[in-house]
Amino acid sequence: MTTMRIRTFTVLCLVLLLFLPWTFFVAAHYAVTQSFSFETSHSQKERLQAHLNETIRLIESDPAWSDPAWQQQLRDRLRQAKADMDMRTAADSNAVQVAAAFAGVLLAFAIAAFGMRRFLLTPLERMSLAARQIAGGDWEVRIPASRIAEIAEVREGFDVMVKGLRQSYRKQAELEEERRFVIAAVAHDLRTPLFALRGYLDGLIQGIAQTPEKAAQYLAVCKEKSEQLDRLVEDLFTFTKMDYMENKLEREKIDFGLMMRKSIDSLSPSARRKNITISNDVLDGCFAGGDAHLLERAISNLLDNAVRHTPVHGEIIVRCYKEGGQVKFSVRDTGPGFLPEELQRVFEPLYRGEASRNRSTGGSGLGLTIARKIVRRHGGELKAGNHPEGGALLTGWLPEAGPEQC
Repeated sequence: MTTMRIRTFTVLCLVLLLFLPWTFFVAAHYAVTQSFSFETSHSQKERLQAHLNETIRLIESDPAWSDPAWQQQLRDRLRQAKADMDMRTAADSNAVQVAAAFAGVLLAFAIAAFGMRRFLLTPLERMSLAARQIAGGDWEVRIPASRIAEIAEVREGFDVMVKGLRQSYRKQAELEEERRFVIAAVAHDLRTPLFALRGYLDGLIQGIAQTPEKAAQYLAVCKEKSEQLDRLVEDLFTFTKMDYMENKLEREKIDFGLMMRKSIDSLSPSARRKNITISNDVLDGCFAGGDAHLLERAISNLLDNAVRHTPVHGEIIVRCYKEGGQVKFSVRDTGPGFLPEELQRVFEPLYRGEASRNRSTGGSGLGLTIARKIVRRHGGELKAGNHPEGGALLTGWLPEAGPEQC
């Protein structure tokens, strides 16, 4: 659509206000005098006035009224002067021209007012109405186009604002829905170990565990349930922190390979209790930029998930290497792997596969979600899949640290 600036529209209105009355005035003058020349009309008036003066002098010269020659001469003078008709015509001509000019002024103002109403006021009124509709929750409102460039630019900016607000509203609605789901799921997850913890403590208080061995067994279960609660609370805190933390992370140059080795060492006792072998294939010189604490938490979650789902006497293979300006890593276990329907939801908060919904593995359901959020917040990606030889395979990458990072 062709647009014009407001100053151009204003100039056109001024030209219309000046040109249209003059056009009407000239048209009226031509209709009366059959001429576009204003000088000719003035000379005609002078000539007719001269003929009239001569006629008056002829009448006042006291002639012989009965003389046919004198009468014929008078008739000729009056015919040349056309006195009464021309005087009235001159007066009527001026009145018609003024009236035509006034009509032109009125028409020019009417056209200018119509243009301002259509191209300026109506689009602004519709924008105001659209703003009220958006405030009322109508995100599908559309603003009509305008031929005024400034209003068209405002309309484009308005559309961009509406799209941003719509996306923000939808994201906020999704976060609110996720928050409600997390609260409900966490309440359920907290109730299960708390119920078990209370039952065993009641058994100790009531003296059901009468032997030292039985009491030690009850205390061990209580300790296990308290550790499970601690992991759940810590994962929930980290998950909430990742949603509301500042966009700018405290970035530093991290030896990612060394960090993975430390995470492997910290999970080794849990792996040894199940006779699980952890194969370390982490290369040196893998440096990434980011928050060391958060990245270590992400890798620990991946390793913890592998230890919990790897059967006794199984194996976990950890790799880390550089490729194409990226630090790539993977964690593979020899467990049952993911079902096809689980691959689409494995990173959802508090999601667990059907086989482990009894919490027998002790997971909170937030570990993989937190790990993926951390990796994505650092500009990388984390994906889940199954290895061709069996077992789950979690692969990811992070941007390699640049020389400017310290």
